[in-house]
Amino acid sequence: MNGSSGKGYRAWAAVMLKGGARKTTTIAMLAFALAKIGEEVAVIDADTYTQGLTEWVSSIYAGGGEPPFHMHQWSRAAGGLLVPFVQRVQADTGAGYVLLDMGAEDPDAVRQVLPLLDLVVSPVGPEQAELSRVPATRALVAPLHPHLLLTRVDQVGIGMAAAMRDDFSRAGYRVLDIEVPRNRQQYAHVFGTVPEHLGAYEQVAAELCAADFAEAALAVVG
Repeated sequence: MNGSSGKGYRAWAAVMLKGGARKTTTIAMLAFALAKIGEEVAVIDADTYTQGLTEWVSSIYAGGGEPPFHMHQWSRAAGGLLVPFVQRVQADTGAGYVLLDMGAEDPDAVRQVLPLLDLVVSPVGPEQAELSRVPATRALVAPLHPHLLLTRVDQVGIGMAAAMRDDFSRAGYRVLDIEVPRNRQQYAHVFGTVPEHLGAYEQVAAELCAADFAEAALAVVG
């Protein structure tokens, strides 16, 4: 059973041991999607190298907007461990969901926060450099099983996407049903904005909520 059971909120993290895998986009879009359905959401930028989420939210404010979630930044330079930082953020905000963007270059931060996590989502595209990092990512987040999110697929459900799904499924991975297409018109310009349309990520959020609920129920029964 995950050590997070009974803590009163859900903690999700995007983890993939490869830069550029769309972890930041995934966490931001999931936060927008959860906020859209009325959830109180806190987002933590725990990527101490690129700090993409911090830049995204800063751009929203610079444009006169405001994100529909609480934004916090953790870094090693600021000192302190990640777990108590997450706990303080949740206590201060009352968030029902805490979403973390984890940097590919800092696996120790993932190990730190792993006991708090309820769910790990690992975005992966069709590039071999990403595909090759999936086994190491799964090993890093064990005993949790990452939910693989197929992103930047040219054709949803067919071609390379279908081949990736088959390969991962045969290897025992959990692959989300929803796939995120390579759609520049839909996703290329969302960075730094509060997007009006969330595309496939609304369905991704719904699928992850269902999976999280089911796993939490099993943990209680177990």
